[in-house]
Amino acid sequence: MGRDILNTYIEDIKSRKIEAIKSLIDRREVEQYFIDFKLTVIRDYSNKYSLENNDRENLAKAISGFGNSEGGIIIWGVETKIKGNKCDYAKMLRPITNPENFSSCINSEISRLTIPAHDLVYNIVVKENDTAREGFVVTIIPKSNKAPHQVIKSNRYYMRAGDSFMPVPHAILAGMFGRRPSPNVFTMFTLNPSKEKIEDGYITFSIGIQIVNDGMGIARDVYLNTYMFGVGENHSVATEITNTHFTGYQVFGIGLNMIAKPSLILAPEQRIQPLAYHCKFKPPFEEDIILQIMTGAEGQPPCRFEAIQTKEEMGKLYQEYLNNPGAFCFAERFLKREKKSNEES
Repeated sequence: MGRDILNTYIEDIKSRKIEAIKSLIDRREVEQYFIDFKLTVIRDYSNKYSLENNDRENLAKAISGFGNSEGGIIIWGVETKIKGNKCDYAKMLRPITNPENFSSCINSEISRLTIPAHDLVYNIVVKENDTAREGFVVTIIPKSNKAPHQVIKSNRYYMRAGDSFMPVPHAILAGMFGRRPSPNVFTMFTLNPSKEKIEDGYITFSIGIQIVNDGMGIARDVYLNTYMFGVGENHSVATEITNTHFTGYQVFGIGLNMIAKPSLILAPEQRIQPLAYHCKFKPPFEEDIILQIMTGAEGQPPCRFEAIQTKEEMGKLYQEYLNNPGAFCFAERFLKREKKSNEES
């Protein structure tokens, strides 16, 4: 549930950009477990090569606190006001001049602020338009598999408590050091654009689904649930179990539930591809097509992925590929993802 709330914030900012930031002011969004608002010490970061001391301290505390908890985001450039019983809410936008440079300053500091360093922290720069000189920076700090993180300057460990970062009590800290490392299993995709083609009016493509463990612990009882909705009579979607270490069964003709045999374990940084989708689509597209994936393992919450293509989007995507076959990877666009480290050709 917690990850779903955090991901909702992140996806809203990625998709609606400046409108998502403005909406925080309109609805007087309150600082809470997953979101923190901060003003920079100086408004203009144009000629800076490093963070101001107070900005550096706020960033370090957030990396430790969010990383040691369930993750969270800092939105830089938002002024807050105390509401009711000392609960801060987003009052006013105070954009940063040259937010790109401020983001670069953050990136240059991340690895030097905590022990161990939190290497999954990243920024999103949000502006009114590409030529705007002012804007905002959203720092995304996921839950860390390397916790606990100690702030180097203060030698303190923090955790998120409500809308504040609090020093970690000794009993909790002892448990964090003594707990068994947990896995972090999620899905990646194998795509092969060279084999995509138009045949008898159908666009034909495949999507391989990998399971990857980037946690510090060994993954056992690994499972994978996939569903595809909206497949019409003139479409064909076949599933292929590509690894014998998994067993599975069909779910009402729209999905497949799979679980690894007891002999399979995934050590840190290992991956396996248990399933592939082989798809053939052609117009008319009468329903939205939705792909849902959930994977996980013993000792970790489920990791979810969803791609939604409306029937109108599918029609446009099909026509674009038909007009220029091979100009782009259809499967990438179907998944609504630019090619990143979690897609392989």
